[in-house]
Order: sequence, then C-alpha cells, then structure tokens
Amino acid sequence: MGIKLKEKDFTFSADSRGYMIKYKGFNIGGASIRSDKKMHWRHAQQNVKDNATSARSAISQIITGNGGKMFNGAIRVIQQRLIKG
Repeated sequence: MGIKLKEKDFTFSADSRGYMIKYKGFNIGGASIRSDKKMHWRHAQQNVKDNATSARSAISQIITGNGGKMFNGAIRVIQQRLIKG
C-alpha cells in the first residue's frame, strides 16, 4: 500500500447483526446479516463475540496487506483525502 498501517488507526463496532471497521474514523467496510428475525439472547450474545473476533481478524489481515481490494481501496481514498486536507 505504500503507507505503513498501524493498528491504532483502526477501530470497530460489533453487535449481534455484524461489524463495521473504521480507519482513522472513516467507515471502510464490514459484514452483516440481513435477517430481522428476533434471536434468543444467548445466540445474540455469541454473535457479538463472534463478530468482534471477525473484526479483529479482518483488521489484522488489513495490516499485514491481505485486506482485499475493498478495504485497500477505501484506505487509499481516505489517505488521499487526509493528505489533501
């Protein structure tokens, strides 16, 4: 990517329906389920844990250069905007 990515530049939010990753405060992507069905609280609780784990894993992959086109493209656009001011 050219610019060294740091873990501190990434944050995420996770709930029972998915997760969203942010780079320097800008959304870059995530994953979610479309279902609006109510779920048992135990399933919801486990989904939050699983989604948080998935988000952390995705951030690790992004930092090591294996983030994929979607994440890399979004990060590149954000970096260009921040450089331009």
